[in-house]
Amino acid sequence: ATLAAARFPAAVALLRTRRSPVVAVPLAPSGLRHHRRSVAMAAGAAPSPIPASDPLPKGSDLFFRSVLSNMQKVYLSRNPTAEKILDFVHSYDGDHICFDHFAFRTFGVDGYGIDSLAEFFTDFGYESREELRFPAKKLRALWFSPPNNDGYTRAGIYGPLPRIFISELLVDELSAPSQEIIRKYIKTSANGNKYAVLASTFGELTWEKPTYSDFQVLSR
Repeated sequence: ATLAAARFPAAVALLRTRRSPVVAVPLAPSGLRHHRRSVAMAAGAAPSPIPASDPLPKGSDLFFRSVLSNMQKVYLSRNPTAEKILDFVHSYDGDHICFDHFAFRTFGVDGYGIDSLAEFFTDFGYESREELRFPAKKLRALWFSPPNNDGYTRAGIYGPLPRIFISELLVDELSAPSQEIIRKYIKTSANGNKYAVLASTFGELTWEKPTYSDFQVLSR
């Protein structure tokens, strides 16, 4: 989880087809599987449909979708298997594909957690929903419902807006060496937590690239 947060701050999660509400094809690496299941359960457990907020004005809608599109391009460029799966699904039914949700990982320390990303989405009409906990993974998460999706007939990024899922690694619950390493890199980021969305859009870290020896400690 720590490495994924360091290398891939944005992650496209799931696809679905408009002909079926069932999640069809995973786009995220296996390390995100627990996220995907939890979001699906949170949405499915609701006793009644969640009312969507008003649709975005046209100009801001286009800008927001452009940001999501760039995040998708960054993710797929670094995950060729996911890109192949997406291409395969497009070849089968490309006109009826939409994203179920996007998943993001953050560090829950010193302002680099969920809040570093959440405000961008709430500014564009998303609403915060249930909190989810994964004690074994030392993760806390929130998911966000999109603004009104009625009337969209296009596919992919330009179809119905996806739900947003943001998790944060509970750094204070990690081993002392892991905490020390994470805090060391965050200190090199200055105020990078204010630009988490920008970093995800361009696929750049706001801190120094971790050394291999630090990676080995974090991956244990």
